[in-house]
Amino acid sequence: ALISQLKTMFTNPGAVPRHAQPLIRASESGIPETICGRCDAYKPPRSHHCRICNRCIVRMDHHCPWMNNCIGANNQKHFMLFLLYTLVEAVYALALVLNNVRTGETYASEATRALVYTLLAVSIATLLFVATMMYNQVYAIVTGIGTIDRMRKRGPKGNFAPVPWVDVFGVDPWPMYLLPTDVKYRDFHRGFVR
Repeated sequence: ALISQLKTMFTNPGAVPRHAQPLIRASESGIPETICGRCDAYKPPRSHHCRICNRCIVRMDHHCPWMNNCIGANNQKHFMLFLLYTLVEAVYALALVLNNVRTGETYASEATRALVYTLLAVSIATLLFVATMMYNQVYAIVTGIGTIDRMRKRGPKGNFAPVPWVDVFGVDPWPMYLLPTDVKYRDFHRGFVR
């Protein structure tokens, strides 16, 4: 989980360069050319301006205070892996503590007993929070409606389509999806910033 967190924190989430221009094939296919009102640069479809980072991010989901970085096209895999690994660790900790409580383990002191029940509460809280975050990420991929668009109540009427898994996890074989490796795309010139 730590490696995935670090990769999420330090990977460029897909910042649109200030001098970016629309791709010719995007212009030819009728994709509207919009300019960001905050940074006065080209703003690709499904991108948002982050007021904290002060830049536009391709397929931005949200700015994550855990990571001190935006979650976008280039680091969403690492964020999902961080959530998955944290979810597994929370379930494991919860199972250990519940097994301890279920078997009627006696503790040497009241402080130890209080610590065990505190760990139980923290495990449950972590499990609930991380499961909710994971649900939000899967929902965003399956529907194509990210957290920002959902909060702004932009629904299926807009230009939304499911995000292909290959756009999140890359073209590596699926077992590599579970490792915090950098995402590799088939076509590097399709609009994502590396």
